[in-house]
Amino acid sequence: EVIASRAMEPGKPAQNNAIPLSRSLVAAANRGDLVRLTDSPEFADAISIAELKFTAAVSVPVRVAGAVQAILCLDARQVPGSRADSDAAAFCAALAWVAGLGLAYIQRMRLEERQKRFVADVEAAQAAQARIMPPESARVGPVSYAMHCLPGRGVAGDMFDVIDLDESSVAFYLGDVSGKGMGAAMVMASAQSQLAAGLEYNPDIGHAVGRANAYMAKHSSPKEFASLWIARLDAQAGSLSFIDAGHGYAVLLRASGEIERIQCEGALPLGITDGYAFTP
Repeated sequence: EVIASRAMEPGKPAQNNAIPLSRSLVAAANRGDLVRLTDSPEFADAISIAELKFTAAVSVPVRVAGAVQAILCLDARQVPGSRADSDAAAFCAALAWVAGLGLAYIQRMRLEERQKRFVADVEAAQAAQARIMPPESARVGPVSYAMHCLPGRGVAGDMFDVIDLDESSVAFYLGDVSGKGMGAAMVMASAQSQLAAGLEYNPDIGHAVGRANAYMAKHSSPKEFASLWIARLDAQAGSLSFIDAGHGYAVLLRASGEIERIQCEGALPLGITDGYAFTP
């Protein structure tokens, strides 16, 4: 692709994107070497060079980080007796080096701008996720809790909430979305909103999990799913019902200090298949 060109033949005005180039010289320079018309006898037999009637030509690769990003081509054509100066190749190489510095600077500025936009997007996502998550410590109904979330990549796919159901009951859950980063955070936000809406509509945790599972199965890719441990505590009845949807590792810390792992049959993670029945 000719980005810009300038005709220097007598009587011809400067033009852009109008000067044909030698395919042979461009191809040779694209391999990374400075090439001159006199470097190889094969150039003299090249059709493009013969058609253009070159008398002198130099093609120089413009490199950025070692890779050829552009090619600087200079030539004399249809001017009998014209020859390149002895230092033409070195001069062209110097021009290509300066051009490479310029392109590198432009790329650096673009990368810095993209980085600024990316950081701003991550910070906005962090703020939005902080609003979705509950406070790090609080009392909800009969339950006092404390939590801390430390995202691995700015935003997290971890889910946590404590929801007041009635005077004596609360629901609470802990979950983790597959993957990391912005994609996992978006799936986390949709799953957590579905759980909150489901529990507000119906305090049965099996109904809420089924609703969130149906949504994820319909709107997520095959590689996206979420593990979840959710429970309903009835302080008045002294009972705890729960669902372990592929999360595991729930423990009960008794007043004596004894730690007891909560065993159960378990269920599928959310988003695997629609229509699965989640029973506390």
